[in-house]
Amino acid sequence: MSRRGLSDAGLGNRSGSADTSWAMPALTVTETGDRIRLHLGDFAPGEGSTLQEAADDLICSILRLVRAARAGCAVSSEVRPDLETMSFLHELGAVAGGDIRERLFA
Repeated sequence: MSRRGLSDAGLGNRSGSADTSWAMPALTVTETGDRIRLHLGDFAPGEGSTLQEAADDLICSILRLVRAARAGCAVSSEVRPDLETMSFLHELGAVAGGDIRERLFA
């Protein structure tokens, strides 16, 4: 099994093209047997038998989170939301009508 950050391999973009004051969550890949898993930070997974399938699954996971954030999901008073993550999801929501892959994989 191997695990490495895609940004370290030149495949990810930590700063993106948008003007953000913080880095994009780490994009990592894990290969186990014939499965590839991608994770964006600690909140969005993607899995597939190829890197393309894993990326497609990751995009679906992120878009579900974007929709939930835009719909105003309820947050417990005991758990504080990660404001950087929420800001990032909001940023992706602004381009969700287009292709968020450019922001994630550039």
